[in-house]
Amino acid sequence: MKNSSASAADRVFHGNTVLKYYDAALYAFRSGKLREILYSAALEAYYWWCYVFRIRSRLIQFKRTPFWRCCSDRPLDVADLAATLRLCNFSVAQSPSKWAVITESPNGCVFGATHDRPRVLQRSGSLGSMPTELFEFSKPIVAVFISRSNRLFVATKGVVYRSRDGGRHFDAVLQLSDDDSVVWNNHGG
Repeated sequence: MKNSSASAADRVFHGNTVLKYYDAALYAFRSGKLREILYSAALEAYYWWCYVFRIRSRLIQFKRTPFWRCCSDRPLDVADLAATLRLCNFSVAQSPSKWAVITESPNGCVFGATHDRPRVLQRSGSLGSMPTELFEFSKPIVAVFISRSNRLFVATKGVVYRSRDGGRHFDAVLQLSDDDSVVWNNHGG
């Protein structure tokens, strides 16, 4: 009669069980999921490293102050909010559009998608002007990024697109491993 620990080991290594683990690991490697897992783990480790050693991150943290309260009896103090944001090198501007995703080019043009038109890339001369429609994607836009070489990148679920002509035409340049995967273009790192 075999002891119970040997029989448990026999069950794990018996037959094709080990091959199933190997196949799963091989699939994770080939599909890019392993890289996604490692990247997420690295971001999490970086966050905790900064938290433990009190290293300042470039992420903005809004703390509860008189102008930023959910259920305050007082109205929003926009002047106080603007002063606080200026300390972080941000400015406050009122926009006629309700942007859902937005980025600004070095020359001040704004690219993004609005809440009412999430699949349409729009361009505006500034935050205060009305945008014009550039390109419609098949899925909602989740990120917009302008590279140092002035290339415009737009991410939807599952795909990253690149434009070389300022947003009039896009080519798919990266197919993600899953149709529900998304790209983060700025996570404060």
